[in-house]
Amino acid sequence: MKGLVGMAAGRYGGIFAEAARSAAGFTVSTDAQVALVRVLGRPTAVMYRSDAGESRRRRETGLVAITRMDLLDLLLSLPCEWPVPCRSLTGRERRLLRSLPAGSIEIGNGTVIRRAVVPLTVELAAVRAGWGGRSYFEALARKWAPEVADDDSFRDWFVWHMRRSLSPGAALTAFRTAMELDVSDVVSAVRVPTLVIPLPSLPGPGHYLASRIRGAEIVELPELSGLYTWVDDDAHGATMEATATFISRLEKRDRSERVLATILFTDIVGSTELASRLGDSAWRDLLESHHAIVRRELARFQGRELDTVGDGFFAAFDGPARAVLAASAIRDSLRTLELEIRAGLHTGECEVSDGKIAGIAVSIGARISSLAAPGEVLVSSTVKDLVAGSGLQFEDRGEHHLKGVPEAWRLFAAAR
Repeated sequence: MKGLVGMAAGRYGGIFAEAARSAAGFTVSTDAQVALVRVLGRPTAVMYRSDAGESRRRRETGLVAITRMDLLDLLLSLPCEWPVPCRSLTGRERRLLRSLPAGSIEIGNGTVIRRAVVPLTVELAAVRAGWGGRSYFEALARKWAPEVADDDSFRDWFVWHMRRSLSPGAALTAFRTAMELDVSDVVSAVRVPTLVIPLPSLPGPGHYLASRIRGAEIVELPELSGLYTWVDDDAHGATMEATATFISRLEKRDRSERVLATILFTDIVGSTELASRLGDSAWRDLLESHHAIVRRELARFQGRELDTVGDGFFAAFDGPARAVLAASAIRDSLRTLELEIRAGLHTGECEVSDGKIAGIAVSIGARISSLAAPGEVLVSSTVKDLVAGSGLQFEDRGEHHLKGVPEAWRLFAAAR
């Protein structure tokens, strides 16, 4: 428990130091899921989950608790299980890597991979306990804008701004969404011009992102302790200059012929047997009703019909959440006709030609659809990760090898 709280609190520095110190002295059983700590002077129940796999891995590797804040900040700035080029880190960060205990990272072939995961989060407890309170927002100001945190007028503005930005419930949802959202497996599909400006005090994540996006440009800012560039004249000037230069160059580039889209395939379960039983005339009437319902739901959720073959539909959406909702609505609406469908969705890069979409993402979407059970809306892990925080729920369907597609894919069924 002590090590877990220490790792979770390390990322958030002084704001949660009190929570970390209190929790470090609080003894709970290994299967407990709640601990009472004090956050910003208030008693708070910290909820956490026990990760048996991580606990076993720590015992096997002898991983000890990490209490140094600089080491915790560096460790938690690295994406878990993804190789980060060591050259993308600063000299100080590379030196700190050598101080991390065995089992927390893996270094080799010029990259560093974070192995340690954090199975509990102190931040949500702090948000729940302190949001709206002046002391909580002043603590945030000291972390996010230390350059001006001692200025009374800035603190007054910051507290006023934060109180009017989000309600406590909305803030909790926003923090949880940011923590759950993971787009690391799709950033390599980005094909638009991209400018990355890393945070000077924590450049590792920015360099990692730039290394995953083809052709991304990266600009380093002058030293800055907090998050806001506009509180420092040099950092703000460099940000505006880099942005203006980047935008001016875009006018000279051709429009990209590749887009990121969510692909949807649907078809009627047992259509051949049903058509044989009904006869041509009745089957044609049923198909017309089916098509009308599908097109109505596509229009409702801003989907674009790309092709229709027999009883199957192929459509694309700009947003994955709308695509999942559309597929579920199509399934539910067609039950009034006593029809059951299967649906498959995937989000990926597609090539656009003459208004038509093609590419490996389309093939993946079709393969996923073929694996869906009757009445099931089956999605790739990419779709699930992209809709984190939307309220959509999914059930794990395990890993599958899709015909003609490299590597195994984890699939999920949208909850009914």
